[in-house]
Amino acid sequence: MALFLRNYVATFFTPTPFITTLLVVGVVFLWARRNSKIGPILVTTGVLGLAILGLDPVTEYLLDKTEMEYPAFQGRNQKINHVVVLAGGFVPNNKHPLTTQLTKHTIVRLVEGIKIHRQFPDAILVVSGKGWVKNHSEAQAMKEMAVDLGVAPEKILLEEESNNTADHTKYLAPIVGKDPFVLVTSALHMPRAMMLFKKAGFKPIPAPTGHINTGEYQFFNIKKPFITGDNLEAIDIWFMEFWGRLKS
Repeated sequence: MALFLRNYVATFFTPTPFITTLLVVGVVFLWARRNSKIGPILVTTGVLGLAILGLDPVTEYLLDKTEMEYPAFQGRNQKINHVVVLAGGFVPNNKHPLTTQLTKHTIVRLVEGIKIHRQFPDAILVVSGKGWVKNHSEAQAMKEMAVDLGVAPEKILLEEESNNTADHTKYLAPIVGKDPFVLVTSALHMPRAMMLFKKAGFKPIPAPTGHINTGEYQFFNIKKPFITGDNLEAIDIWFMEFWGRLKS
């Protein structure tokens, strides 16, 4: 419960909900107290926040600085015993295919993990994540998808206790030990994951995937000259990762 509340509070202070709250409160002051300066200040601050963070240049700059910190995995001439894929969300619904129940973050991580695992046929594919669903972990759902995509069940190992990145470093220790292993997660999440794993004494080899900022980055290459929901969603994710690194 405490973890849920901490995540809820942290999410509230991400740019989109926080700016929206400023705008709503500002409008209330504008209507309720016509002579107050608070309303115009809040509304102006909210509009400027939306304009700055909802447009391409600033958001893409922040994404590029974070997502390009580690290059894509190119294969290494060394023995790899484990390819570890961190879960990124699972929302079960029996009316949906598993490709929908696993979030877009989890799916792209898993596909990249399977691709890399095929380069090391003797390695074990480790899928890690507990999630918030009773009796059906993220790791279980990821294994089901991996088997459907051709990975032999005996080559998959589940870690079903982790709810966050710090948990992964705790519960993966008995599995991967001190040997180098490939770590697969989203590019935006990779810097924080690498920091925590290295701090815990692991030897991860980064394999970032699921980049939000695609294509060749150029600051003045504005894809859409107006505020977009994609940019606001991306800056919210970036903020959570930035905050996670600060408090780790």
